[in-house]
Amino acid sequence: MSTHDPLAGLALDRGRQVRRTRWLACLFAVVLGAGLGHDLFRMPIQVSDSLGELLEAQAAPSVVSAFARNVTTDPPYIRPLRRAEIKVLFDAADGRYHLVFRGFHVVLLLATLLAFVWALRLETGEDLAASVFAMAVLVGTTTFPSTVRAAYPINHFLLEILLALVALGLARGGRGWRSDAAAVLVFVVAALTLETGLLVWVVVVAAWLAGFRGVSWRAAAGVTAVLVGYVALRVGLVGGEATAVLGRSTGYLLGVLDPDDVQARFGDNLWPFWAYNVASSLSAVVFSEPRGGTFVAVGTWLRGETPPWLLVRLVSSALTTLLVAGAIVAAGMAALRRRSDDAGRLLFVSVGVIAANAVISYAYTKDDIMSVAGAFYAVAAFVAVRHVLTATARPAWRTALLSCVLLVASAGWAVRGASLHYVLQDQAFGQRNDWAELQPLTRYAAYPHHPGDTPEARALVRQVRQEVFDRPAVSPRFRPRWIDRWFQD
Repeated sequence: MSTHDPLAGLALDRGRQVRRTRWLACLFAVVLGAGLGHDLFRMPIQVSDSLGELLEAQAAPSVVSAFARNVTTDPPYIRPLRRAEIKVLFDAADGRYHLVFRGFHVVLLLATLLAFVWALRLETGEDLAASVFAMAVLVGTTTFPSTVRAAYPINHFLLEILLALVALGLARGGRGWRSDAAAVLVFVVAALTLETGLLVWVVVVAAWLAGFRGVSWRAAAGVTAVLVGYVALRVGLVGGEATAVLGRSTGYLLGVLDPDDVQARFGDNLWPFWAYNVASSLSAVVFSEPRGGTFVAVGTWLRGETPPWLLVRLVSSALTTLLVAGAIVAAGMAALRRRSDDAGRLLFVSVGVIAANAVISYAYTKDDIMSVAGAFYAVAAFVAVRHVLTATARPAWRTALLSCVLLVASAGWAVRGASLHYVLQDQAFGQRNDWAELQPLTRYAAYPHHPGDTPEARALVRQVRQEVFDRPAVSPRFRPRWIDRWFQD
């Protein structure tokens, strides 16, 4: 008699399907990352915000000193790991600055895409299709172009996305002390790199509250304790200087307000201004408008212009947000019936992160500040599309309608993702010209620990500049005219 166990065979087949699904998703992520990574690697190290950082890294005696200096000399910001990370790569470069810093940028991008796939925990063919859609949303959302082209030597905004996705993956993974310790470590690194790293706390705590048990209550308590310590450190070191973050220009309605304009318009009552920043930051993620606080679509309409790229952006975001809203309603109804599942938990975490990211943007609104929210909007889009693909007992007309919505939204996000190549190539040309028009090094003496125009600093500039000019960049004048109408940042 045969001793074959059919249940074991089914489990084996299911295991193979899960592995195949995840490998295919990883392959898509690598192909997508390789294409964008090619453009990132050809983009020069920026003069703005990067040269001064490199000069400071050169002047810092060690990684430890770079870490310590930031704590005491860079209020109202507490970002000691940001400078330390730059110093580590600077010393590792040993004169090959483009290779190391731009190569690390490409590695960060690939790691972010793979962490996105890992955090989704794909199992079925429907999961695979939804993840492909979600990756298109991730690279096409309004926050991503400004994120990947950030001007610092290390793209810390992209690093924050990576760390937040790793935290989500840990929360959905296997339970144990290693996952708890990793979650706390990820939060420490994220919080001491940029302020948006505090969103990792939101990910961990929201995931635990939602019912994910990859990290225990001890990890949630641990990251909360670190958060309290961070707040105490910030208040103790920064004190009254925290309001300095308000000294920036920011978009408002159809224009841009300078700090003096903000003071003249709102006086001492900044609550309406802060509420506008929170609302506009939230809207920028889910509807792609406004951009940096400014309603670009309304402005172009008032000027009698309606470029195709604007319609693509608005329609794709509106349709996707509509699908996400439908998934949220379905998850809410399931929760009322006590049938909560991973879809509802993922939506709970995603909505929490998006809302928290908008709140911490109260002082001024900027696309790259909302970069983590953009990534979790892509997670919500994954849940929404999977809900559409797996729902049963649906009338034929509704199936046809949802198919059309998915088709139009997918095409829109594909165009938006392709436009990122245009954005990076355009910026590469501009940054190369910046090096040709480089200002005297005395301009960078304002950096606290930059020694000024020294032989060492001049040698560093000559090396980086030569690496920039060794790589040609295509002028936008040689592009077809239709690109400017369909592809825009």
